[in-house]
Amino acid sequence: MSIQAIIPSGSLDKGQGFAILIVEDQALIALEIEDAVRRNGADVVGSAARLSEALTLIEMASWDAAFLDMKLADGEEVYPVAEQLQSKGVPFAFLTAWDGDVDARYRDVPVLSKPFSLAELENCLQTLVGGRFKPADREAARRALSPDNTRRHLPRLPLQLIRQATMQC
Repeated sequence: MSIQAIIPSGSLDKGQGFAILIVEDQALIALEIEDAVRRNGADVVGSAARLSEALTLIEMASWDAAFLDMKLADGEEVYPVAEQLQSKGVPFAFLTAWDGDVDARYRDVPVLSKPFSLAELENCLQTLVGGRFKPADREAARRALSPDNTRRHLPRLPLQLIRQATMQC
């Protein structure tokens, strides 16, 4: 499985921040989103690249908001994840480079078109958690994403280093 969680030590004890789920099959985009949400106060970030992984994370923990890539690898559409989040009252936004229409059920959901700017992402995050902020159960999220639960912690790479590496390719 490629479910990832990167939880900074000590930040969960502060009682601040919020839990964000990122469903994105492109690793560099997922890392950029993670970096942005952490700078804006998130202290728990769960990341899934596949539909099945995202559905597992939704069942194992509670989330304050989510960013969902509309089209995942192998043609998977993220709508089942959107349905689960909507049923739990979790606000979310779609991310997409696709120019098709969003399912009519989700007309009111924010959509960030790729490529999006950092400012657009931060504004969307504020829309998702700003007015309805209610911290998720971070302890449950931490347990769900712990190595004891067959999840792995990945080292954080500075975003600038990642950008430099991709520019050299």
